[in-house]
Amino acid sequence: MRQPFFCMINLSLEKNAILVYNREKGGWAMAIKNDVAALLEQRRGTAVSGQELADRLGVSRAAVWKAVKQLQQEGYRISAGTNRGYILEQ
Repeated sequence: MRQPFFCMINLSLEKNAILVYNREKGGWAMAIKNDVAALLEQRRGTAVSGQELADRLGVSRAAVWKAVKQLQQEGYRISAGTNRGYILEQ
């Protein structure tokens, strides 16, 4: 099994983003943490289930959970609860 190729680039003056090369799709993609943040931002203040996020991004719920934990460590105020989902606080 081939390992993904990772590359760190500076996309702006404020933040770095991790890009992952997807051999199957033949292109680069940002780590799902950025996608999770964007989806939660769109629904700020309302609950979004981990399963819904996973389905929309084509990843596992465990990958969503890891992305949420990383975002929380970066200072995002995301609450989570069983049978409630994730909520990006206002």
